[in-house]
Amino acid sequence: MGCDGRDAALGHRTPRRARSRTRWMNHYDVLGVEPTASARTIARAHRAIALETHPDKVSNGTDGEKAAARARFDAAQRAYETLRDDARRMAYDSEMEVNGGRRDDVMMNVTFAESARGGTKLAVVPFKMTCERCDGRGRIDGAKGEEGDEGVCGKCRGDGVMDAYYHGRVHVPRGVAHGARLPIVGRSQSVRVRILPSKQFTRDGMHVKSTLRLSAEQAREGGFFDVETVYGTETVYFDEETKHGDTKTLRGKGLEQGKKLGDHIVVVQVERERAPEDEGEPSEDEDDDSDAKKRKQDDEDDDSDAKKRKQDDEDDEDDVNDAKQEVEGDEDDAKEDPSNAAPDAADLERLLAEKKAKLLAQLDAAGAK
Repeated sequence: MGCDGRDAALGHRTPRRARSRTRWMNHYDVLGVEPTASARTIARAHRAIALETHPDKVSNGTDGEKAAARARFDAAQRAYETLRDDARRMAYDSEMEVNGGRRDDVMMNVTFAESARGGTKLAVVPFKMTCERCDGRGRIDGAKGEEGDEGVCGKCRGDGVMDAYYHGRVHVPRGVAHGARLPIVGRSQSVRVRILPSKQFTRDGMHVKSTLRLSAEQAREGGFFDVETVYGTETVYFDEETKHGDTKTLRGKGLEQGKKLGDHIVVVQVERERAPEDEGEPSEDEDDDSDAKKRKQDDEDDDSDAKKRKQDDEDDEDDVNDAKQEVEGDEDDAKEDPSNAAPDAADLERLLAEKKAKLLAQLDAAGAK
């Protein structure tokens, strides 16, 4: 019933009691999931273990329980950090030889469009090449290495081999799946296909999905709209009163695998329409700026009115003073030059009364302001 390390690496499930006696477990065993588990399943398994073994959860346990919980918590964290990243997980699968991987596999990135259309790509394969200078021995009689070691080959630094790279052609079939192994021309090794995420498209088996964003007015009126597919631009028609989440299927515009063709599914995303009463309504910041500007303008208007009132008061005071001086001047003229005086006392009194009435009228007008 037991299993050795290779069985665990291959992802074979074993009873809990038997597995506990193995010398080590791979990351999938640590999280308690199958090697084919989805990213969501792996995340849930990690969260459950983290909640169960977190130091705060076992603070009242014995030292042995704390140590065991800490070890399991750290192991789950290491497993999750590796398996959550697509590239690191693929490299780990090749190293552990799970999910169809092999230790000598080479990872090759493929864009979404390339995976749909297929084609030929170059794979860079690292390998070790025998050092030509020392013929793989790592030593040369009479030679000195970089650190002055006698007889050490300076080209390979005593390793006898050097790093080299082979550029081999890989035929990528249409509709290739993520993680597929493809042979490299001229080599016994294979590549593992890693399909890069796309900003436009998502994949569901052989079907391709994309999002068509419409304004509220466009969705209400309907019409013809251009949609990008992996094979080019297509035109689709949506009826009036199209709703958020409505779909349109383009037959045969998905992925191709042999004689089978998938579809391209267009999903509508309608932008939220702004309420009419909200249109043009200023934000709180705009209200604050507007209030501040209004207060500043009111202060400037008050200052201007105050200056104007002061100037009017000064002008009125000047008019009163001029009137007083005119009256006093007339009186002085009458005293100094009898010829300028009225021929009789009645005319003089009438003249003074008129001047006084005029002066009082000006004083009343100034006081009213």
